[in-house]
Parts: sequence; structure tokens; C-alpha cells
Amino acid sequence: MDNSEEMKSAIQSVIKQMMDKVMENALLKDPFIPEKHQRLYSMEPKQIDEAYFALPYNPYGQKENYSWSFPARWFNMKEDKVVLIGDEFWEKIGGLGTYQAFISAVNEIGQEYKNRIYREFLGIEPPTGALDFTL
Repeated sequence: MDNSEEMKSAIQSVIKQMMDKVMENALLKDPFIPEKHQRLYSMEPKQIDEAYFALPYNPYGQKENYSWSFPARWFNMKEDKVVLIGDEFWEKIGGLGTYQAFISAVNEIGQEYKNRIYREFLGIEPPTGALDFTL
């Protein structure tokens, strides 16, 4: 197995674990670190070499096309070096090829979880054509 297949397999495993946990809990209660933990972390600040505003997915495709106005109040979403959107984010944290491996993994396991989300979480049958979408 080459590195891209190994990476894709590892990403699929992590995504499945995360989705299983979400489905098991039915609702995400609070995705943020509890306030007590934030206070503990702030007592001994860690050295930070780099900080970014990152969005793991870009529904607009390319960074140049990003047009949601909310984060634009703080960042120039198209030009600021600290803004990482979609592929830039995944390549930064995982190296070259991570974004494509991630998208491939999501597309492969997506059908199974789409069905589960519609049936177990929403309590309805998937609408016609809803399962045909890929990233």
C-alpha cells in the first residue's frame, strides 16, 4: 500500500470513529472546550509559533471565490496569510496530498453515514437523489 492509500485509510478510520460517536450521542452537546479547561490552559500559556483562522471546508471551491461576509469583518479571507481554507488547511496540518486523501475518504464512507444520519438522526428516509452527492 502506498502512502496515499495509507493516509486515506487512516483518515477513513478517524472519520468513522468521529461519526459513530456523533451518531451514538445523537446530538453534539458542546463542541467547545469547557470553561474550566480553558482556565487551566490559560494559567500556563504554551509557546505558540503559528496561529491561523482555519476553515476545513470551502463550499465556494477556491479561496478566491470565498464570499461569506461574517469572517470578513476580521480577515481579508482571500489575501490574509493567516487564513487557511479547505485544501490549504488540510495540507498545512497533514502535508501534501492530505486534502485529496480526505475528500476521497469522505466520499467513500459518506453513503453509509448519509443513510444513518437520515434514518437514525433525522428519523426519515433519505430523499431521492440525496445520496448521489460527492465532494
